[in-house]
Amino acid sequence: MSEQLGLFTAARNTDPETSRANRDAFRKKASQRDLILHTYYRERLRYDDGGLTDEECGMKTPWKNSTMYVERVCYWKRCSELRKLNFIRPTGSTRTSCAGQEQQVCEITVEGRRYIEELNRRGAF
Repeated sequence: MSEQLGLFTAARNTDPETSRANRDAFRKKASQRDLILHTYYRERLRYDDGGLTDEECGMKTPWKNSTMYVERVCYWKRCSELRKLNFIRPTGSTRTSCAGQEQQVCEITVEGRRYIEELNRRGAF
């Protein structure tokens, strides 16, 4: 888990030396991924199958708390990244999107819950 927490620091290894030198000086309060994962965490008990589609999650995430503008949010990409990190996973269910297409339903994993609970302890939300 400590390795996963390091994924969401303020600087990447490919950033300039000045950014990397100061990466531990602060932590982003609410990255897009963190906000999306927090929505999965918050909404996990509201659905019978325990999950959300990417679209549902994007619509339920409080973007106004983020430093990003809503028009620049690519929630589907952030959800894909969270699946790759094993913070969310498909439930096997689908639901129809606003465009009439079937979308997979995903739920937060144990690793995802632990990560969000750690961010909550640190006061990120």
